[in-house]
Amino acid sequence: MRTQIDKDQTKGICKQREVRLEDAILPELSSNKHLRETGEKDEFRKLTVAISIIAWFSVACAPDANNGGNTAQTINPPAASPTAPPDEFASMRPIFASQCVECHGAQGDGGQVTIEGKKLNVPSLKEGHALKHTDADLVNQIRDGGEGMPAFKDKLKPEEITGLVQFIRKEFQKQ
Repeated sequence: MRTQIDKDQTKGICKQREVRLEDAILPELSSNKHLRETGEKDEFRKLTVAISIIAWFSVACAPDANNGGNTAQTINPPAASPTAPPDEFASMRPIFASQCVECHGAQGDGGQVTIEGKKLNVPSLKEGHALKHTDADLVNQIRDGGEGMPAFKDKLKPEEITGLVQFIRKEFQKQ
């Protein structure tokens, strides 16, 4: 219910009367004697309430003009999926490519290669004696060379050599 004030035109007096919401919305239908007599007024009230609810939902669910009509932006986004872990060997990959691939191959398979006119049987980094050597043995082999392998102590820093051993263990030997 709401209060409505009517001004009596003849006396200039204001009087207060109670007015139902549906009477204020559609007074010509609610004051209809036929509605009061047949009980359709209750149906009218139900219809009015239903229309009000539908209108409220329409406004509440309407696209927001401030975000271009995209209602998806008003909903909280799902939690971000975990990102891929950083490549711990990102700095070793270019060193391996420039210093090791020529002999050992991109996949570390080794095999027979010809370098400066010499045929070499290069060992695999995935199997055989490469698996049996300790990290220290591999560091010494890379640093000092031997058995047909050139020394890299003048080309690589000690931490790069150690990083290459870790890269070989993880990438090719899955350790």
